[in-house]
Amino acid sequence: MGSRDQGGYSNKVDTAETAIPGLFVSWIYRPDGKKATYIKPMKEFFYDRNEEDGLVEKWKVSGFAYRRVLNGDDDEMLPGSPGEGNWGFDAIVTVSVGDTATSVGKGIAKAFTDFTGEPSQRKNFNSQQKFIFRRDVTESVPAPLNKYILTKNAVDYIKNMFAINDLEDLDKKDTIVLLENFFGSEDTGRRVLEYEIPFGKDD
Repeated sequence: MGSRDQGGYSNKVDTAETAIPGLFVSWIYRPDGKKATYIKPMKEFFYDRNEEDGLVEKWKVSGFAYRRVLNGDDDEMLPGSPGEGNWGFDAIVTVSVGDTATSVGKGIAKAFTDFTGEPSQRKNFNSQQKFIFRRDVTESVPAPLNKYILTKNAVDYIKNMFAINDLEDLDKKDTIVLLENFFGSEDTGRRVLEYEIPFGKDD
């Protein structure tokens, strides 16, 4: 059972805007605030139905990733429960210019509350689950994306959002700024992307 403070028995959504304007990361705690909330049905439904149902707009969700251990030197997945490293703490990534961390978090909370109350979800949830937006955790200087999610997941988003198709692109001024905003440093970004270029093309 969860404590009654800050939303009672509701699951709690925290959201941060990253160093990439309009790119947000959210994560959800169980009501007691100690473990990650179970959102596997939402992930599966999103990837099955997004194109048909337009869930990017309806849910304010662009995709899912795994949270990274904060301030760790290694690219280590944050476990969904303290001391249990076999399952990851899900992160929700939102790309939405014009939104704020608060509007994104509130949108996700409403969408997930509504989703768990649908008749089709009775097989996954005994009753409708409540989600509330708890707080905007954006840092005073917004942090790079890979502070919050695994670097390998951050690679997927820079590939989907920006055209970097040649190693020469990594030397461009604008690209260097992107590398810093996604990966924390030019060196880290260059190192991980050199294995990915050309993206999806045959050698």
